[in-house]
Amino acid sequence: MEIDSLIANVPDIEAALRELASRIGLRPFLRFDLAEAQTSIPVALLNVGKVSLELLGHVEGERPESGVLSSVEIDAPGLDEMTFNPAPEMNIVCHPAKTPRVRSVQITSLRPSEDERLLLEQLGAVSTEAKGRVKLGSVELRLVAADPTPRQQLPSLHFRGWHRFSVKVPSVTIVHRQLIYSGLGSLRKPFRVMPGLSESMVTLPSGAILQLTQQELWKMMPMLAVEWTKSRLLQRPMRFKIKPVIPEIEV
Repeated sequence: MEIDSLIANVPDIEAALRELASRIGLRPFLRFDLAEAQTSIPVALLNVGKVSLELLGHVEGERPESGVLSSVEIDAPGLDEMTFNPAPEMNIVCHPAKTPRVRSVQITSLRPSEDERLLLEQLGAVSTEAKGRVKLGSVELRLVAADPTPRQQLPSLHFRGWHRFSVKVPSVTIVHRQLIYSGLGSLRKPFRVMPGLSESMVTLPSGAILQLTQQELWKMMPMLAVEWTKSRLLQRPMRFKIKPVIPEIEV
């Protein structure tokens, strides 16, 4: 598996996008609203090499002490070395380089050894020479021990800052079930964002959230075209509504 995207919850998506544009020249390639129940969440997608950064304009719940993505390290052309926060708890460390890419993600964990074992055994991560560091594709995951705290509940899906990372899978329903059987926790069963795009969420032992993403571009394109046309005619953002996936296999 390879990391496909990194997701952050931000209280003010416009302010975060302005900061990313002014500091490192990143601008969204796609924006839309995601509707679920009575909530409509603005979403913006930006590319750093092969990995997308996904900003969701919705924050609620306390940020946990364990299982959080505490920092993201990127390479970007034509920039000076810098560290900044486009939004609260969204730390970015930027290095000058010829080619843009996400270099590493730091995860603060109460159970780093268990996280590392499952990443290696079940997610296809590759071990590095340094303890607590593995690679998913070209991105290094750095597991940093957190201070011991009481056992916490399953994390909110909307705590502030860097929130979860995603990987592409051929079947969300099948892989979700396999990972639960292998020891990961089920946070959210498969759901459909739009035709051709389904997701689910599982947790590592620390509580770190992994999003599974199944994409079929040929199914997505007609809906994207329809919503783009609607957004132009009605002068509003594109909108997609979350729906449960009716799984062929119990998950």
